Amino acid sequence: MRLIAIARNTFIEAIRQPVYGVLLLITFVILVLDLPLSNWTMGKGLAEYHETDQQFMINLGLSTLLVSGLFISAFTASGVISREIEDKTILTVLSKPVARPIIILGKFVGVAAGMIVAYYLSSLVFLMTVRHRVMPTAADPFDWPVIVLGGSAFVLSILLAVFCNYFFNWHFIPSAVGFLVVLLSLAMGVITFVGKGWKAVPPGYDVPPKPKQGVARVEIKQGYSIDDFLKKASKKGFSAGQIDKEHNTLTVRFSIDIKPTKAVKMLKEFDAVKEAHTIDKTPPAITSQLLIAIALQLLAVMIFAAVAVAASTRVGQVMTLLICVGFFIIGSTSYYLFGRFAQSSILAKLAYLLWSNFTFFYAMDALMAGKSIPLDYVGLAALYAICHIVAILGIGMVLFHRRELAAEAEGISTSAPSLISLLAWSGRAAALVAGIIAVSIVGRGEVMTVKSAMYVAALLAAAIGGWILAGWFGGGVKWMYILVATCAAAVTVWGVVMILNNITGTVPIRAYLTMAAGAAVLLILYMPRTRHYFHLLRNQH
Repeated sequence: MRLIAIARNTFIEAIRQPVYGVLLLITFVILVLDLPLSNWTMGKGLAEYHETDQQFMINLGLSTLLVSGLFISAFTASGVISREIEDKTILTVLSKPVARPIIILGKFVGVAAGMIVAYYLSSLVFLMTVRHRVMPTAADPFDWPVIVLGGSAFVLSILLAVFCNYFFNWHFIPSAVGFLVVLLSLAMGVITFVGKGWKAVPPGYDVPPKPKQGVARVEIKQGYSIDDFLKKASKKGFSAGQIDKEHNTLTVRFSIDIKPTKAVKMLKEFDAVKEAHTIDKTPPAITSQLLIAIALQLLAVMIFAAVAVAASTRVGQVMTLLICVGFFIIGSTSYYLFGRFAQSSILAKLAYLLWSNFTFFYAMDALMAGKSIPLDYVGLAALYAICHIVAILGIGMVLFHRRELAAEAEGISTSAPSLISLLAWSGRAAALVAGIIAVSIVGRGEVMTVKSAMYVAALLAAAIGGWILAGWFGGGVKWMYILVATCAAAVTVWGVVMILNNITGTVPIRAYLTMAAGAAVLLILYMPRTRHYFHLLRNQH
């Protein structure tokens, strides 16, 4: 019950945040703008323009859903966790008999619920744009059911939220989100069965499907030969089209004078035919494979939510966003960073196995190639996502358990200022890059010389040492403050010397960058809040 209560409160606080509504609105706008932005592909003919523009728009839409999920996860998690820790309201929960792991799990469930709602609404808008289709020419008709019903649902939701906020004092953003869930769902339900011109259509179609003249698809029973079937079918005027012996299917051609329904009836009379049906001339706008692709990306968004929750237990909003973005970039390039070296390097193989590989959730290539996504693959991807979410939340529980909230309640803030956290995580990012370079060198499988081995060892030492030192600096260790200040002063002086040495000639840009970087770090360290942070922690320890 405590888990459910924490999750419910977290969900309510998540969707109440202004940034939640703003990011959701921006996502809607981008998804709608993807329609005119997709009119620039290079098809060879009018038919190809329609197909390639539509494919491009689907790619843009799926990418928008993924990136939107990343940003909403980061901002939502930091808003309901790190802010609650900074405001000390988390101590009210801890004063009750609630274990810290339960708090993290409840927070994740609440954030994930908020993310699912945002992703669901964004997916509805995306599917409406897919149903509308891109319009490469002025002769292409508007999909008025999508425009009228989708637009009316959005405007009516906002108006109802304003009305309830003014007269009943309801919170605007949760009210708008609730109305959007109901009204957009109803609009999508009607659009599913009402096509262009307000005509009834099967689910997924925008116009009533018309069978392709002279072509039908046939599935042959197991134990029967396609060649034997074609010999018998040719006597009744059928000829072979494309043959797929792996799946025991083929297309057959027949005279356009024969009605497709009659041709299908004739084909089903053959003993070898298991199933026969016509091929639609106009394919559906929304396919089951597209829905599967959207579901796969939702699994990736849930991993983003877990990372955001784990990071928010120790850092603020900006650093949570940077961690999520870095996690996403490394996960999206996992094969190029680790996977291609996995056969020759144990370290690369270990990194490839442990780090979340987001390419497993990307189905864009399969959609563009017209390949189907098996349901067993979706099940394996879901299991993969669950395992990584559990591992990431476990790390978050450890980080939260070690946080000294009691000291913070007494006025000793153990949370670093945002700029100090930025410097610390910049150092950790540099250490991580050094480690990745070292692993990639080892992963090449080449015979290393003494010099290259020393270079790799130095990179690994810098990676490990840099990560530890950056953690100490972010934790407020006094001597790390002195060390960083000394290094920043040296870098600033070096930059000034480089500028003075070239004052009569062309000053290299790196001189200005070096001086500016060192001066910026010194300025951050000299700030009263920074000095107060290191002074308090020194007295505490």
